[in-house]
Amino acid sequence: MRSEETERKALLESERQRADKFEKKYVEALETIEMMKLEVTERKVLNFKDYNII
Repeated sequence: MRSEETERKALLESERQRADKFEKKYVEALETIEMMKLEVTERKVLNFKDYNII
């Protein structure tokens, strides 16, 4: 019985670490997407300025 409890605790900790890892990757992906959106917007603004639209 004790061995089963220890095994379950280890499995739970492993899953927590896995979830934390994926959460960090998700946040990094969101940040990357936001940076890409900003870069696209900056390029559009520069193009508008080049054509004296703004």
